[in-house]
Amino acid sequence: ACARVEELALAAKRAGHPGRIGPLRTDIYLGLLDGRWQHRTREEIITDLLTSATGGTDAGADPGPSAVPGATTSSASLDPHDLDDGLPAETTPASDSSPADAATASEPAATDGPAAADDPAGARLSPRVGVEVRVGLSTLLGRDEHPGEVPGWGPVPTGIAHTMVIAQRAAQWRYAITDPAGRLLLAGITRRRPHHPAPAPTTGDLPPCRGGIVELQILAVLLTQLATDPGSCGEWAGIVADLARQYTRYSQDGWRGLESQDPEARFADAAVRRHVQVRDRCCVHPGCRASAYSADLDHTVDHSLGGATAEFNSGPLCKHDHQLKTAGGWRLYQPDPGHFTWTSPLGRTYCTQPPPITHDLPDPLPRPAEPESDPSLLLRYEGPIMERPPPPMPAPSLTPPDPDEPPPF
Repeated sequence: ACARVEELALAAKRAGHPGRIGPLRTDIYLGLLDGRWQHRTREEIITDLLTSATGGTDAGADPGPSAVPGATTSSASLDPHDLDDGLPAETTPASDSSPADAATASEPAATDGPAAADDPAGARLSPRVGVEVRVGLSTLLGRDEHPGEVPGWGPVPTGIAHTMVIAQRAAQWRYAITDPAGRLLLAGITRRRPHHPAPAPTTGDLPPCRGGIVELQILAVLLTQLATDPGSCGEWAGIVADLARQYTRYSQDGWRGLESQDPEARFADAAVRRHVQVRDRCCVHPGCRASAYSADLDHTVDHSLGGATAEFNSGPLCKHDHQLKTAGGWRLYQPDPGHFTWTSPLGRTYCTQPPPITHDLPDPLPRPAEPESDPSLLLRYEGPIMERPPPPMPAPSLTPPDPDEPPPF
């Protein structure tokens, strides 16, 4: 629900809504709550917002290209106070491109967004908005049953993660290739999709949705093994081949898809933003769990002070913690890419570093075929769940009480 409100607000801003993004989110929330837009399409909702913002005076006039719902405009047309130091993914200038995007442009399987070639019927009209879900590629291949993750929410069971991935075939699919310690080696996107995905086990199917992010995590060693045996990957063979091709280019040439970024540009391109979001996972303020995708891309050394627009001078900050750095007296340093040192107004220092992308989770214990064969499994505790001994009885007094003694209260 929050993702849909945010998506409608950004679409209305791109279509020319003059209001600030905060009150616009509130109007959309109330409109969806009170039934005003029941059975309305996305385009009709945006048109109603634009008409209300202009007082209905332009309802019969030609809205022009900038007022067409869904029209793409440059970031210069948006309120800079709403954008702070970064751009949401939906407001990326059309000129932002990267080798990571161009490297897979020739892939015929799918495209990167709702207009995907294999977009299920109704995905572009679905009211459901996709979310960000992270899952290991080995889990989708059935090699293990490790849980997935929804940033800001927490772990989700394997079956639910699989269902969410299949429902978001029209989302942006990212990959994160890691070393044996789980640290990020290469991040990028893939436009390949499984051709005929099977329904998720035990959880059924979800209707298709628009937008969202799917992050596929895989160890570099495992990716190399899978690339040599594509027959074991089933319907995921195309994705494995695409990831292996990009990782081979990284291993041989050191390419990471970040070479096209102009360090003097005001805003980072798509490749740098994606790399920082995958690297840092969430807002880099100590203790904050806000997803990096929904946070601002902040210059550690401000751009106005000569800070470079590059991954080693960038980090995700949520709106609240961005204000702590800008006007709250907190100071931020980035001695190494992804390693941040915060100094509070009281002089205390807090250090953060990129968390591992993948964790060395233990395999689940196998379930015995015949539980009766193990006597220890048949033992049950039949007593109360919480047992507390009765309080001790007071010792009887040997002397009778004095009737003239005042009461203890």
